[in-house]
Amino acid sequence: FEDRTLEYDYFSAGCEFVFGYTSQELIADSTLWRSRVFPEDIENGIGRSFEVIFAAGIGNHEYRFYHRDGSLRWISTTYTSRRDEIANCWIVTAVATDISSRKRAEEALRQ
Repeated sequence: FEDRTLEYDYFSAGCEFVFGYTSQELIADSTLWRSRVFPEDIENGIGRSFEVIFAAGIGNHEYRFYHRDGSLRWISTTYTSRRDEIANCWIVTAVATDISSRKRAEEALRQ
């Protein structure tokens, strides 16, 4: 919504692999996903995503997420948006991928 609050209508079954939470858990608690994002990444990436969303654009960001098992995972999300005037909100479709292995390989190469 314009005030940057979120309401989730759907998560695929694959969200449990990526995030560690079932689609039902994520839909039932609209604060769950955000509460598990690494705090610094909220401001540095996800917060800026709203600019792209409100422009009905296509965006991508990478962020860290605390998986249910306690591990810190790297997630890459690509998203698109469109305005729904009737519901007075933005409809956002996102695809999230766990890129932790790639991030570990990049770090190993740097060292």
